[in-house]
Amino acid sequence: MILLRHGDWSCDLAPELGGAVATLRHAGVDVLRPLPAGAADVLEAGSFPLVPFCNRIGQGRLPWAGQEYRLSTDVAAPLHALHGHGWRRAWQVVRADPVSATLALTHQGDAGWPWDYRVAQVFDLTDEGLSLTISVTSLADEPMPMGIGIHPYFLRTPGSRVEAASGTRWENDVTGLATHAVSDDRFAMGRAVAVDALEGLDHFFAAPDGALPDSLDLAVEQPFGRVRIWADQARGFHLFAPAGLPYFCVEPVSHAPDAFGRGEVGAADILAPGETRDWAFAIGLED
Repeated sequence: MILLRHGDWSCDLAPELGGAVATLRHAGVDVLRPLPAGAADVLEAGSFPLVPFCNRIGQGRLPWAGQEYRLSTDVAAPLHALHGHGWRRAWQVVRADPVSATLALTHQGDAGWPWDYRVAQVFDLTDEGLSLTISVTSLADEPMPMGIGIHPYFLRTPGSRVEAASGTRWENDVTGLATHAVSDDRFAMGRAVAVDALEGLDHFFAAPDGALPDSLDLAVEQPFGRVRIWADQARGFHLFAPAGLPYFCVEPVSHAPDAFGRGEVGAADILAPGETRDWAFAIGLED
């Protein structure tokens, strides 16, 4: 573990467990669901990075530049490629001090992703909470698709509420793969919705205009305060509220599920050879 401390904030990082955030606390209270002691599954962590794509790519089929690549599927979604592969690999500690750390991963093209790239996560603990910049450099000799997101887990209580702005939800097929957009006004006008009313959802909600916004603001209302989730390049968020379980997820992501599989790749989703791009995120408490 890497231990970060600043004022009332504490954050523990687990480099070897998918470069994950193990815990994030304020004044001793868990802001994110904490990783249990001795846990060895990144799906039990507080948050983990999504790179080089978010959510599912159907049957692992990725059409690109006139070819179809077959990506590795994941045990958590056996029919589809899931969440990229950064969350399933150990990250290297590049730098660490009491309030900040940098973790890095270098990928060499393989069946899981045929392009070379290098990614770094830069964590900073401040008075406001945790700031995270994910920086990706293409090491490939041709343009490559690239999607980024984070997967934070929150403890579910009877008072937990999610506040967001969206009028569009992506519907899933029986395998959990997003297939088409439908109107959904539950988050209209930035409404806060009780997690109990969202139980069973595992869906993507698009940003209001469908475009890539300059920033995306989300909030989770908890008994101890209002948690703000911010992302500077996100087309929406994935909401995961499994029935009967004591947690839920609100995940800002740079593209819709299976967007790459459907060939829906815009300029913001492409890295040129040698290009470096940054994506910024923050999780904190509002006064």
